[in-house]
Amino acid sequence: MEKSARRGWIVVIAFLMVNVTVMGAAIGTMGVFITPLVREFHWTRAQVSLITTAWAIGLALSNPIAGWSVERLNARWLVPVGAMLTALALFVASRVHSLAPLVGLYGIIGLGCSFTGHVPLIVSAVNWFEEQSATAVGVGEIGISLGIALSSPAVAWVVVRWGWRVGMLATGLPMLVLAVPVALLFIRTSPDTHSSRVQLHQDRVELAGLNLGPALKTWPFWLLVVGNVAFTLGNGAMVVHAIPYLITVHYSAQLAANIFGFQAAFSALGHVTMGFLADRFGVKRMMVAGFLGMALSALCLVGAGLPHLGLLPVICFTVLFGFDQGADMLVALVAAQALGRRRFGTITGLLYFASAAGHSMGPLVLGKAFDVSGNYRAGLELCSLIIALGALAAMMVFPARGSADQVVSAAAAG
Repeated sequence: MEKSARRGWIVVIAFLMVNVTVMGAAIGTMGVFITPLVREFHWTRAQVSLITTAWAIGLALSNPIAGWSVERLNARWLVPVGAMLTALALFVASRVHSLAPLVGLYGIIGLGCSFTGHVPLIVSAVNWFEEQSATAVGVGEIGISLGIALSSPAVAWVVVRWGWRVGMLATGLPMLVLAVPVALLFIRTSPDTHSSRVQLHQDRVELAGLNLGPALKTWPFWLLVVGNVAFTLGNGAMVVHAIPYLITVHYSAQLAANIFGFQAAFSALGHVTMGFLADRFGVKRMMVAGFLGMALSALCLVGAGLPHLGLLPVICFTVLFGFDQGADMLVALVAAQALGRRRFGTITGLLYFASAAGHSMGPLVLGKAFDVSGNYRAGLELCSLIIALGALAAMMVFPARGSADQVVSAAAAG
């Protein structure tokens, strides 16, 4: 293995570790906190779901900033800032006594996650790897799945014994003691970490693809936005409400958390496997397959509430929902093929803005459906339909005109 490739895998493993403690932990524990917050403050589930909406909005608004920043700054500095913001917001959130400040703090947590998660990982992976970028992203994304798998049951155990406030402290502490030093020591955006800002700008202009303005006027970009919003709306709804839903159909809180954590183990396998298959059989093909699998997982979750079906729907949900989490990471890679890499960081940030927008709507929609109907079934069936429509939009993505064009700077030409 070449030295650059070995260094690239060190960067990817560092992102994996950061994702375990930051993004994975933030996502994995939100569902754990919902029921204790409802019980202590007597809020509705829709009200408590606002913390997840605020997190997703903070993530959405910050993703374009993260994409723009990672094109110009080294991720070595961007990622630690995000980890510190997330940890500090959780520490403050553990002391609040009303809904409004808690919602605001989860918006800050979303901002911090944007600086540590999908966007800097994907841009860095594409910079370090030419032919294995999907596999590299998949390995880095394992951290999110592992973070969910580890944090959900662990923090649920803490909450049962010492309450949700201690649970939030326990969630934030590893972000400071592990994520920050790992990022500072090992994460770099690209192999040439000593390039000047001018040279980085020249290198970016020389990449094939569309500039931002023309890219935003193409059908492929907007089809990817629609598909990504649909996928993440349904996915985000299930991520947050799977544990409360299982509790309503007579699973214990600890068992529901364990089931949710177990699916995250399949998510880790799914990210690597889907990246591996995408590098060999096509990124778009695997993205669409993942969308369809996620739509089916929502129907399996509905089946978990039917006693005569036994454990089969839960098992199917665990496998499908976990494995098909990897489809989300392929959206930006499809964009690189359809729009080129000239403004890849900024475009990736915008796509994950759309992704986070979907996540922000999903939990609120499903929470409202529960408050209106008294159960989750109709809301889960709606989520399945929305994700399937997103798969249809993704199937229609094609390379835009000019996506293969290359502009060479005057400095390079000379």
